[in-house]
Amino acid sequence: MQSSAPEITCKLHGSPQHSNLSQLAGPLMIFASACGFGLNPLFVQFLAQEGFDTLTTTFYRFAIPGLICAAFLPLARALWPEAVRMLGLGMLNGIGAYCYFDALQTIPVSLAILIYYTYPVFCVIIGWGWRKRRPCRNASLAAMLILIAVSLVATPETLRGVPASAILSCAIAPLVFAGHIQYLAKPAQHIPATGRIAWSSAGHLVILIPMMLLSPPEQLLPQSISGLYGLLGISIIAATIPQFMFLAGVKRTAPEQVAIIGASELIIAMLTGTWFMQQPLGQPEITAMLLICIALMIRTRKEVQAPA
Repeated sequence: MQSSAPEITCKLHGSPQHSNLSQLAGPLMIFASACGFGLNPLFVQFLAQEGFDTLTTTFYRFAIPGLICAAFLPLARALWPEAVRMLGLGMLNGIGAYCYFDALQTIPVSLAILIYYTYPVFCVIIGWGWRKRRPCRNASLAAMLILIAVSLVATPETLRGVPASAILSCAIAPLVFAGHIQYLAKPAQHIPATGRIAWSSAGHLVILIPMMLLSPPEQLLPQSISGLYGLLGISIIAATIPQFMFLAGVKRTAPEQVAIIGASELIIAMLTGTWFMQQPLGQPEITAMLLICIALMIRTRKEVQAPA
């Protein structure tokens, strides 16, 4: 009977070990989502070797998650205008993703990935021009660090033979993503996050399906078991699971931690993408990667909350 009191107290208040695990759950989910998203360049290049063109890869990247999220499409009639806006943003993101995935095949992988992570720079510019919000000191410093990082890799030697159109096309993805972030920072209407994901995913398909009809792919279905694994990888491991892991983890994690842990996505993308293409990382690439990670970490609290 005497030993029951401590047991009851432990059940009421929870053990320190259980409390620590609960505090780690959110950051671990954010880290897992960052790792998943960071695998996109790896799967894009893997599917290219399996015979899939960029458009088909982009389609599968969003089609399977779109079907999974279709259950969240129904919304109250009053929220339909916001759903249409998310549909439009999804269409733009579909174009941006296609351009980014195509750039991974035409320019050095490390350069394409670094260009994609210039979205905070575009975010500052769009926020200043559209929202009339002057960038704070931290945002300006982060933007400068990112530009310096890209300049370390985008040298005349690395750009020799690379079409300027490919560089500009790759920059469409961070530009669109930055616009998406700026809108979500102050949306016209508030709807559940799952509803936003569902309608944005539908927007991806609205633009990608007509593109596939206009330019039918030579290979639509996987020809081997490894091709099937690649499609499941880019649509489930690098898309659906990370998205829901992020939604679950962001509610349990401080905004500053989200930014710091989320920066690991760049590291995963650089390490796995360049490793698969057997493109070794030199000192400029490693320095650029670290500079961008620092830039992503020093954004202000308000700016960090917006992308969530």
